[in-house]
Amino acid sequence: MNSLKAIAAGIFFVIVATLVLQLAFIMVAVGYNSLATSYPWLHSIATVLKFAAIFPAIFGVMFLGGYITGNLSASKILIHCAVVGLISSAAFLWLALENADLSIVGIILVIMMFIATLLGGVYSKRA
Repeated sequence: MNSLKAIAAGIFFVIVATLVLQLAFIMVAVGYNSLATSYPWLHSIATVLKFAAIFPAIFGVMFLGGYITGNLSASKILIHCAVVGLISSAAFLWLALENADLSIVGIILVIMMFIATLLGGVYSKRA
């Protein structure tokens, strides 16, 4: 039963934190676009800034999801974290493929999400 609680808590945290990050990203994007109307050179660096903000934020969310899962599970921490990482990555991938094709950046992001969850579990074992 603790295994299910640990997995559910990790997935719940990842989902809620990702939704909060999406809301924050939309607010920042609206402000950035209104600023870019006055400064056209900002359009050329928009993609770089977007990825520079998204990758560390998603890594942090997945790391904390793995950390929470690792703290709540009594044994087999990496297996529980792998399940959380796979389910969260699969949900992300499913939503991403609904609107567009899978790109190399999407594949890298999914792999990074899985690794970050495992690293969170490893860190919870040491802490």
